[in-house]
Amino acid sequence: MAIPYDKSTYNVVGTPGNKDQNATQILTGKWDFGADKCFPDKLHARILGSAHAHAQIVSIDTSAAEALPGVEAVTTYLDCPTWSENLFFVGQEVAAVAATDPYIAARALRLIEVVYDVRPHITDYEEAAESGSTLSGVLPDTNVRRMTEIIRGDVDTAWAGSEVQLELPRATQLTISTARLNPMPVSAGGLVTNSGS
Repeated sequence: MAIPYDKSTYNVVGTPGNKDQNATQILTGKWDFGADKCFPDKLHARILGSAHAHAQIVSIDTSAAEALPGVEAVTTYLDCPTWSENLFFVGQEVAAVAATDPYIAARALRLIEVVYDVRPHITDYEEAAESGSTLSGVLPDTNVRRMTEIIRGDVDTAWAGSEVQLELPRATQLTISTARLNPMPVSAGGLVTNSGS
């Protein structure tokens, strides 16, 4: 049975925060981060990221990490549906550890043994877009998800009427490249719960 959701009854959940106030709190060090919360029996998590730009996990052995005193849980792509054995960037999630102490969690990560099938990768987006280049593996037969050309106004007239004309190398001429996912430098969000005793 669905629980009715009346947004007007909430003053925090489902409402936007004050961005100016949030920015001030972050810049002055007063922001309340989940990692700053201290509860009894709090677990500390660490994530093992891929050391390779493009690889597939052949095998992963977490038994030594699981046996380390203080480790409460170890998870891998086999347990997490949003993770995969196919890795497409350095730092992509391979395994996670939850432990009673952050140092134990970090030590447990070093005990996880991963065998990778390292694959070729490309770091130049123009080279990656060329036909016949090494495939990233995200799409079956191309590295280009979508190519869009946007032209606003009469470029030739604006160019001819400008006081200064700057010629750039072809590789940088009006080329804008954006990542599919933008990094979030402060915090992508977090959740801290305390169920009490």
